[in-house]
Amino acid sequence: MLFMSRFTGFFFGLIFFSLNSLAQDNHYEYLPMGAKNSLIPNSGLARFEDQSAVIFNPATLSYAQGSSFTFNTTAVGLSSIRFDNGLGQGFNIRYGNFTLLPTVAAGVLKPKKDEKDWVLGYGVYHRMQEKLRFIDRNQTTLDVINNTESPGSEVYIAQYNLGHELDEVGLILGIGWNINDRLAIGFSQSFTHRQEEYSQSFTSSVIPMKGTGASVDVVSLISDFYTKYYKIFGQTKIGLAANYDKWDIGATLGLPSFGIMGIGEVMSQAQLSNIRLDDDLSKPRQSFFANGRAEKLKAKYKYGISAALGISKPFGKVRLYGGVNWYAAVSNYAILDPGNVQFLQPSTDSNVLFTPNALRVYAQNKSVVNGSLGMDWNYKDNKHLFFSLHSDGHFATQNSEVPGRTLPIKTWDNYHIALGTQQTFFSSDWMIGLRYSFATLKNALQPYSFDNPTEDNFLTGERKRGTLKATAIQLILSYSFRFGQKQ
Repeated sequence: MLFMSRFTGFFFGLIFFSLNSLAQDNHYEYLPMGAKNSLIPNSGLARFEDQSAVIFNPATLSYAQGSSFTFNTTAVGLSSIRFDNGLGQGFNIRYGNFTLLPTVAAGVLKPKKDEKDWVLGYGVYHRMQEKLRFIDRNQTTLDVINNTESPGSEVYIAQYNLGHELDEVGLILGIGWNINDRLAIGFSQSFTHRQEEYSQSFTSSVIPMKGTGASVDVVSLISDFYTKYYKIFGQTKIGLAANYDKWDIGATLGLPSFGIMGIGEVMSQAQLSNIRLDDDLSKPRQSFFANGRAEKLKAKYKYGISAALGISKPFGKVRLYGGVNWYAAVSNYAILDPGNVQFLQPSTDSNVLFTPNALRVYAQNKSVVNGSLGMDWNYKDNKHLFFSLHSDGHFATQNSEVPGRTLPIKTWDNYHIALGTQQTFFSSDWMIGLRYSFATLKNALQPYSFDNPTEDNFLTGERKRGTLKATAIQLILSYSFRFGQKQ
């Protein structure tokens, strides 16, 4: 059973790139949504601040003064992720993004009959968006193979390739109405299309020098993994909003998502060629191969229950905002489950049981609490200055006892600082601002390594720990138009 113990240990222990780009794949609140909410997160929980009320708290729709429409976008974003270990080695990932599509396009329809009549909200928005491509290669001279079989040093060539694209687009409809002069209630229903594509490959080869009398021609590793799926699911939100004297308070409850339809596929290959797994030189070198694919699999994806509380109060020309968002944990489940398809080759009834370890894609979310503080200074007529602080914790977790792999890359907590301004012209509100995001993760495991490769670690190098730092700056642009209204 040497094959099963060493080869399965090799494949299922292969390095997983546990690092993630500008638009986050592992944070509930990274992408700004809505006009004012882009610069003051959660400002729409307690009050009707703009048309994104249908997303944040549908109850506040009832406070709308008339029909209106808005769109906002992250026009330019630049980010940098850097890892440094104790030896000073590291890597840089730099990613810039320019988009012409709005992050949010939303509107409000208010009947003209009575202020207490129902108010309808609608919107199309990005919940998540991710595009990351990272490639690295190293070629050097090292002494990897024992000198009996290959005297002196060999040429070591290794390369790594990661591609990840994620896009969640949501369509939402909501309604809000006043129960009385102080209390309002609302409901919203969202439908989300999620599409994710992920590929990862690592190859390494050790090639003896010519003329050294080596009895080995080449030792190599090839590992590839690819998956793609789409999922359509829905989620319902209930909201309450209250006004007492100068205090505005809002609360929401998001129900767990429910699946509608989804399909995906997964494919992987692992190959070890001419590897020595035994120190006894009298025993021959071995080669191993695994390849499997499962397609037209039923895809799953879940968001758990969530709740939020927001509060706002004016102090002269300054209005303060506070908000707390809670997201419940989601137990381990398979996004794609290939079952016992063939993987280890040649396939047998016993080794097919190892397939889920290589091809299963799973998700498991921890509970997250995010908070925000914001300020709106109405310093002159219809001119405003905004400032906010916002925490944004990551939710996906890995479990070594669970077969398969998770796809989220960014495994750190983000913190955001935003500064912006608003100017009103007749029936239009224009907003522009900057948001700076930062994160630090100490004792982070290096996602891959080309250092100190040996045959015992299958030529993958020795991963080290260090400090990871991620920063990003975004230019936020928003525009709102009120039908038939002038400021």
